[in-house]
Amino acid sequence: MLVNGSYHWQSYTPYLQGYAKIRLEEHAVAARASGINATVFNCPEILTNSSALFLGVELSLYPLLTSLQQAAGDRAQPLADRCAALLTDDCSLDDLLQTAGAYLGAPLITEPLQFDSWPQHSTREQMELMLATSARLMTMHRDQKQLVCAELSRLVFRATGRLIVQGSWSSQQAATWLNHDLLAALVADSRGADLLD
Repeated sequence: MLVNGSYHWQSYTPYLQGYAKIRLEEHAVAARASGINATVFNCPEILTNSSALFLGVELSLYPLLTSLQQAAGDRAQPLADRCAALLTDDCSLDDLLQTAGAYLGAPLITEPLQFDSWPQHSTREQMELMLATSARLMTMHRDQKQLVCAELSRLVFRATGRLIVQGSWSSQQAATWLNHDLLAALVADSRGADLLD
């Protein structure tokens, strides 16, 4: 995801599901060793009924909007306008993105995140910062049942579905990460322009 102007690997903590994803990847490796074309696609977080119960998991969605704006330019403006309309009168998209970016770029969050030792357990301080940031971002919305991250989730769901269908026929790897940069590139391509609707 885009953090402080450049793309970095990121995962939220705690991430116990990471252990399950590692096991799935191990199964895909074993399947490939026996001649079965298997790939695990690791997708960005989306807002679901279950994830909505866990404040903080949605924080990694917000930078996707900046990635889309940079990649698709003016074509991303309708999405940005829909997102801005969900915010209170005294809050702008820039306010929202700066708040999310400050959390995602905080040393408390970034320093422990190392892909080679993923998944890491969280600390109390990380959880407190995550929950406080999530609560602050929620108050920036007019209606806490109509969130910017839900708008972005729809795009993630559609884009990753398309990438999975395309990649499932030709994937050469047991695990593929569908990151924000790949989603933004798909949307910027004319074949993915409809994803912004």
